[in-house]
Amino acid sequence: MSIEDVTFKDNTAACGNDIFIAPSAGSNVFANLTDLTITANSQNVTELSDFITVTVSHPSGAIIGGGQVTFYFDGDVIGKSDLINQNATLEYVGFKNNTKYQFTSVYEYATENDTYISGVVSTNIADAVDSIELYVSNSTGSDENGNGSQN
Repeated sequence: MSIEDVTFKDNTAACGNDIFIAPSAGSNVFANLTDLTITANSQNVTELSDFITVTVSHPSGAIIGGGQVTFYFDGDVIGKSDLINQNATLEYVGFKNNTKYQFTSVYEYATENDTYISGVVSTNIADAVDSIELYVSNSTGSDENGNGSQN
């Protein structure tokens, strides 16, 4: 099927309102969906690990899926996740206590007409400790009573 110079307006899919965006393959070229809003959702974290989410939405209300989202804290890549049902979720391990991260993202199928909204991830980890002492025992020591050597 070949479609040229066609405008779709006020249309919905017969079986729902999901839109899956896929990369071009071979000689097939897929259309770009514009006017997406890519939101790095702000949140407060209280554990050393937590799930963070980026939401991709469209003014039509369509549920966007397909492709990957790259996650950034303070400009550094922290991971990637697939976009499924308009959300890309990443479990991040290693939050620092009492820290605010500038949370941004990049959606691989975004266009120049899309809008990015950054977020802030703030941490307040009640059980955080400054350091942990580990003791290693040789074969004559005991892990049960702490009889060993400190390293």
